[in-house]
Amino acid sequence: MSYGTPPKLSDGFFKRLGVEDEKTIAHLDMAINLYTSSTSSKSEEKARDFERAVGVFSMSYVKMVQDMYRKKIIRLSPEQEFFLNFGALDRRLMPADDITGPLAAETLSDYHPGRYEILYLSEWLDEISRGRIIPTSEAAQAKAKSSEEEELAKNRDKTKDLEKQLDELLRQEETVFGELKEIIARYSPAGGGDTDRLKILRAVRVKAAELEKTVKEQASKVSDLEAADKRNRDLGGGQAAMDSSYALFKEEFDTVVAVIKSCAVRGGLLKSTPALIDKWIAQDARLRINTRSMVEKTLERFEELDPTIFLDKKGNRKAPKIVLLPGVGAGMAWKDRIMISVFPPPTTDPDISFIRTLGGFRWYLTTSSFNWKDIPGEIGSRYQVIYPDKTFNKLEKSFLDDYVAWMTRESLGYQTLNSDVRKLFWKMIPFSKEKKMELAKRATVYNKLYLEELGKEK
Repeated sequence: MSYGTPPKLSDGFFKRLGVEDEKTIAHLDMAINLYTSSTSSKSEEKARDFERAVGVFSMSYVKMVQDMYRKKIIRLSPEQEFFLNFGALDRRLMPADDITGPLAAETLSDYHPGRYEILYLSEWLDEISRGRIIPTSEAAQAKAKSSEEEELAKNRDKTKDLEKQLDELLRQEETVFGELKEIIARYSPAGGGDTDRLKILRAVRVKAAELEKTVKEQASKVSDLEAADKRNRDLGGGQAAMDSSYALFKEEFDTVVAVIKSCAVRGGLLKSTPALIDKWIAQDARLRINTRSMVEKTLERFEELDPTIFLDKKGNRKAPKIVLLPGVGAGMAWKDRIMISVFPPPTTDPDISFIRTLGGFRWYLTTSSFNWKDIPGEIGSRYQVIYPDKTFNKLEKSFLDDYVAWMTRESLGYQTLNSDVRKLFWKMIPFSKEKKMELAKRATVYNKLYLEELGKEK
């Protein structure tokens, strides 16, 4: 995202998003009035009005986003970016400028990934719809292409390869022609002996033949490229590509909407909406909004404490992509992506919520295989041995609780974990050597683990 002027949240902001559905606009007007000025004196009716309003916000958000992408907009406006990434609908729902200001400013940022690739929803959906990232749903990842789709994909690859070859031949033509001109410039009817002039003429013939060969190869490639382009059109490459792009967007967006709801539930919010509203945002939320820069700093802080979290089995660092979602809630993790709500749960310490998400990433990696319990040496199988009677869901919750304790309490030297869990984490989710040395000086239990580790290294 990079624009000259940030959008400003105002009354009726949603009417500036290019939505032409009058019914949707009327429903939003009604819901905003219901949300901001319920006249009922009964708490039950107020709660019902609130739920109705939130329901309209959620449905309208989904419908409006789908409408924007269905129109195949090449580039979203600042207002549309603000709406899509943060759920901004109307100033009356979120009047605090100290909250909306930093979010609006994000539309000005020109992002260059560093140690982490952190994407807002608009950027994520763009990458998905272009086919650069596989969709989140396992079903989408496993779908087989039709024979025509496979041929179209192969033909597109062939087209790209021909274009590269043609570019190379054009550069080669310029080089050879330049060399030919230099040779001709050395020739003079009145200068040099017969032998020298004959050598130059022979060099001219050789270089001219090379130039002719290059031009003929160009003509051949142009012919092949025209044939490939025609085949793309015959296969429906133009419209099919656009339809395919929207299909990828639609499938991923449907998944993301479900993830937004799950993040809210994980954060203790049973009624959720992607819309930006003030009811569930903590008073000091401006101190911890999960903007790109804030998430990057938080990841750096926790990766320093858990330095192996993003290392593969060969010891190579491969951090997952981070996706920032509109709404309030916790986070969810998969093998190659972590999704985090822009606003942390209002009743949970933001650091704790973030650590639980990272713990979920570790848990997903260690239990993603169907036979994870039987894989020796893995965190999941060894953790399950410690708690053999727990169901999977209870085992996951226990692991996340222990991971939080490991990162917050045990890292400071406070012994709160089961001794077997502490021993497992010391080895499988290790602190840095410096942190281990520090802990070894603080308590006997850590010193024992440290000495045992040194003995094994020897």
